[in-house]
Amino acid sequence: MNDKWTLLWQIALRNLRAHRRKSLIVGFILFLATGIIVFFGALVDAVDAGMTRSVTQSAAGHLQIHSADAKDKLALYGDEFASMPDIGLMLDFAAVAKVVRAVPNVKAIVPMGIDFAMSSQGNEMDRWLASLRQAVRDGDEPKIVERRDHVRAVVKRMYDELSGAKEMVSAGGDFVKQLADAKRATEPEFWNTFDADRLAALEFLENKISPLETHLSDAWVQFLGTDLDAFEANFDRFKLVEGTRVPKGKRGFLFNHGFYEEYLKHRVARVLDALKRHRDEGHSIDDDAEARGKRDRLVGQYRRVLYQLDLAAGVKLEAELRTYLAQNEADLPTLLQELLKVNDSNFDERYAWFYEHIAPHIELYPVKIGDVIPLQAYTRSGYSKSVNVKVYGTYTFEGLEKSDIGKAFNLVDLITFRELYALMTPERMAEVQALREKSGIKDVKREGAEAELFGGGDTELEKTVVARGFDEFGEGGIGKISRSDAEEGFDPAELERGVAINAAVLLHDASTEAQATALLAIEAATKAADLNVKVVGWQEAAGMVGQLAVVARLILYVIVFLLLLVAVVVINNSMVIATMERVKEIGTMRAIGASRRYIASLFVIETFVLGLVAGGLGVVGGVTGIVFWQAVGLPAQNAFMTFLFSGPRLHPDVSLTHILVALTLTMFFALLSTLYPAWLASRIRPVTAMAEDG
Repeated sequence: MNDKWTLLWQIALRNLRAHRRKSLIVGFILFLATGIIVFFGALVDAVDAGMTRSVTQSAAGHLQIHSADAKDKLALYGDEFASMPDIGLMLDFAAVAKVVRAVPNVKAIVPMGIDFAMSSQGNEMDRWLASLRQAVRDGDEPKIVERRDHVRAVVKRMYDELSGAKEMVSAGGDFVKQLADAKRATEPEFWNTFDADRLAALEFLENKISPLETHLSDAWVQFLGTDLDAFEANFDRFKLVEGTRVPKGKRGFLFNHGFYEEYLKHRVARVLDALKRHRDEGHSIDDDAEARGKRDRLVGQYRRVLYQLDLAAGVKLEAELRTYLAQNEADLPTLLQELLKVNDSNFDERYAWFYEHIAPHIELYPVKIGDVIPLQAYTRSGYSKSVNVKVYGTYTFEGLEKSDIGKAFNLVDLITFRELYALMTPERMAEVQALREKSGIKDVKREGAEAELFGGGDTELEKTVVARGFDEFGEGGIGKISRSDAEEGFDPAELERGVAINAAVLLHDASTEAQATALLAIEAATKAADLNVKVVGWQEAAGMVGQLAVVARLILYVIVFLLLLVAVVVINNSMVIATMERVKEIGTMRAIGASRRYIASLFVIETFVLGLVAGGLGVVGGVTGIVFWQAVGLPAQNAFMTFLFSGPRLHPDVSLTHILVALTLTMFFALLSTLYPAWLASRIRPVTAMAEDG
């Protein structure tokens, strides 16, 4: 019996050598399939792991908790409509945190909430007029003269531009009025009388001239309110770039450094920076439509530089530009436009020239570290709420600096977030009520509102005003804008006592199995404590972003399935053809006593041996590819891939699982494709071979 099967193996090996063409075709298909499965299996696992790190170490944590009464699904990075979903409120975060921390494997729970706010910094003229007004308040005569002369020069430039546009614009009433106002502000008479009534002149400039400058520095800011100390301590990728940390127990704001550079920086500077990044990545400006569009629009932004230059800087810069550009007759606006006409041949030189000669004379950032900025948001009730907050610095998620998704969140303390969101702790609500009672404020019914507000002189409102001697221009009155809330401190214990929108849970053991176990344990614990919350994994919490790894894996499965389907068809056809070519041989074997099982086994053994050899070589090829990219690193071609890779390069790793899965799948489908040819061969009768001889 052993000799019989030994002979079978010998015949199988001889047949593989004898039918080289068939063996090479089938072997190549098996080699390719095995190598691809190993390579892409390891690659997708690396992308999955990279995106897991990007999401869990930047904002999501390993699990997320929010109210079970949520109207929408939690999506930290926004839903398919690019809006923030309504996920309800956890009214007693302290109770939730206490229960969750007691669950085994929980490292920390960090309260959160996400919202948008408008930060308005006005335009260039607004800032110069504000500086001039402050100099007038301070009685600083040298500064008044300097600022006044600069404003006068800017107004002259604005008037010249409006006059130049008059022929292209329909001379409607509004335009004619604006042109007349601008002309008045350029006339010597207006400036000769400036010192006689400085405040009146400033009011005219602020109300009539400043609105003509349309380059506003308003920005929508997405921010994440949180316990800043806990956030920094538990999210490993957090890294302070500029400034300082927000002191414990203080209100404060941290800009994401990428957002700060790409959305708040001076428009001309950030467009130049974007073009430089484009070139640093090996791309051309002249040959890329998007880059050319940025370049062409850049020229029209010259006013953003022009209006920021004071008189001395303007004179100096004009002389330097005439020398640099060899244009001795051109004025400053023309020279600036010429400088900004960049292309591949002159970009590097002009980029460096801009930062060396122009940047020192303009305001690169409308918001600087240490400034107090107003954040205006819409509360849950629909009304507008504004809070002043101090900017302490900028931060980034290390490795995700180039990722747009990694730049999604600016950070603010949770107390400020609650005020913008119109959420307060019980202690704060008690303070507000005490102030209401102390001030004599009372709720007024709709039907009695008119009588209370506009009735006789003995109303409660009027009594309170008269008794307190209210002065609208006194300390804290209507004309006084208080910025003290920006420096206001708070008891750190308030962070947990109040409301939270959602919370990130971080685990000691973050393996997939441990996350699933922790999720079930937290669900059970919060349910036992009668807490109305829902627990979700990071992939679900990240919304569409979290499904990217699932999509990538699905694409891999489709590719592998199609590849194996092709392999089955090719192998099957090759084996059928080989069977037809070996009819005489098989018939002779049947004539000398070989059973049908014996013949079928011969074909299976041939495919098995070929599969082992070709599959083994495919494994070597796939592993070699992974080892190479592990050493070199697969570069992220764009910001989105940076997020997927969790850094600028992906370093995939191969495991025994990848090898075994690839070999198993390849061998299974190879043997599957052999079944029909083997069955066909076993049905060949000895008489068939004899008929062919005849």
